[in-house]
Amino acid sequence: MRSLAFARRWTRVSRGTYSEISRRRENWPVTQIGGLLLFHIAGTEAQERCFRGTPEEANIYYQDQRSTLRENTYKRLHENVRTAAIGTFIDQEAWEQLIDSNHQPLPPGTGTPVYIGLDLAVAAGGDNCALIGTYYDEGRVKIAFHKVWKGGRFRIKKLKLSETVEPYIRRLAEGYNIKGVYFDPWQALHMAERLQKTGIHCIEIKQTHASRGPKDTALYDIASHGRLMLYDDEELKMMAAGASAKELGNGLIYLQKSGGRSKIDLLIALSNCADDCNLQGSGYSNVTTLPNVFYDYEGAKFDDFIQYPDGKGWAYAPDRNRNMHPPGVTWRTCKKRNAGCEACITEMEIEGVYKQDELDALRITSYIRTTEDEQRKDFLIRTGRFYKDREQEVRENELQDSRIKLRKHFNQWQRRRMEG
Repeated sequence: MRSLAFARRWTRVSRGTYSEISRRRENWPVTQIGGLLLFHIAGTEAQERCFRGTPEEANIYYQDQRSTLRENTYKRLHENVRTAAIGTFIDQEAWEQLIDSNHQPLPPGTGTPVYIGLDLAVAAGGDNCALIGTYYDEGRVKIAFHKVWKGGRFRIKKLKLSETVEPYIRRLAEGYNIKGVYFDPWQALHMAERLQKTGIHCIEIKQTHASRGPKDTALYDIASHGRLMLYDDEELKMMAAGASAKELGNGLIYLQKSGGRSKIDLLIALSNCADDCNLQGSGYSNVTTLPNVFYDYEGAKFDDFIQYPDGKGWAYAPDRNRNMHPPGVTWRTCKKRNAGCEACITEMEIEGVYKQDELDALRITSYIRTTEDEQRKDFLIRTGRFYKDREQEVRENELQDSRIKLRKHFNQWQRRRMEG
C-alpha cells in the first residue's frame, strides 16, 4: 500500500511540476513520458539558452573551448550531442600549421638536452620503425631530428636492431646531449640494456592505457596549443594523418590507427618523449601537489600534511610532534619517529640517515647478478609470454617424443619382418 500511495503522490508531483514548467516556459523542450519528466536541449540552441552570461562572453568562451578540445569532446560537453568514443586525433590543417619553414633540424654539438622517442617494429613486412628527437626552446617542443626504417614491402626480412637502430643511437650520442631514450620494452629490452651500459639513459614506456594515456593526451595539448614546432618534411607533415584517438572516459585519450594501412609510428615515438621534454624544459617536472583536502580528507587542514624528504609525496599526519625534542630524546629514542615527528626528520636529515639508506639500497642491488637469459625470462614472465612459450615448448617436446617412439616401433617391426 505504501508503494502504491508513493507512486500516486509522485504522479501528482510530476504532473504539477510539468504543468508549472509548461505554463512558464512554453517553448522549452520539456517532455513527459509516463512518470518521466525529461528536459533535453542540444546544439547551439542549448548554448544560447543555458549559458549564464552575455552573448559576447559566451562567444569568447566557446571559441576558446573549441580551439583546445577535440571535436567529439567539444560536441559532447558543450552541445550535448552523443559522439563516438573514437575520433580524429587532430585536424590535418591544424597539424600542418605547426610546420615552421624557418625551423631546421638541430645540428650536433650544441649541448641542448634532447629527448628521443622510439616506436619499434621489427617483423618482416610489418609496421615502420620510427625514431624522433625533441628539445625545448622558446616555450615550445621542437623536433631535432627523425629517422624512419620502412616496413611493409620495403622490409623483406626481420629488422635487426643491433645493426640499425642501436648503432644509430650510439652515433647520435656522440654529437647530442641525450637526456633519455623512451621506448617500448617488449621489442627493445636487450638493446636498452646495452645502451644503458654505455651511459645512455633509457626509459620504458609500456603500451597500455595507464602509461600511454597521459602521454598521448599531453601530446594533443602541446599540439593544439601551438607549442609544437616541426621542420618542413613530408614524413613529419603526414605523421598524424592516419591517427585516431580513443577516449578512455577519464579525460585521457589513447592513440591508435584510424584503419587500413595508416602509419602512426612516428607519432607514437613523438608521444613517448614529448611530454617529458615539455615538463623538463619548462621546469614543471619537479612540481608536487598537496592531496585534495576537500574530498579525500574531510575536515583536514593543509598543516596536517607533511612532505616526504625526497619531495615526491605527502603523508597525512595530523597528530605528529611539531616541537623540538626535550633534553635526552633523539630520533633514535623518540616514540613518534614513525608518526611524522618533525624533530626526528630534521635530525635524520642533518646526520645523513636518508642518504645512507639510498646508498645501502644501491649497494644491495649491485650484489644482484643476473644473466641476459634470466633478465629475458623475468620480462617474459611479467608480460605473460613466458607461460605461453613454455606451453608451446612442452607441446613440441611431446610431439618429438611421439616421433621417436613411432620411429622406434617402426624399426622393430622392420627388423622382425626381415628376420622372419
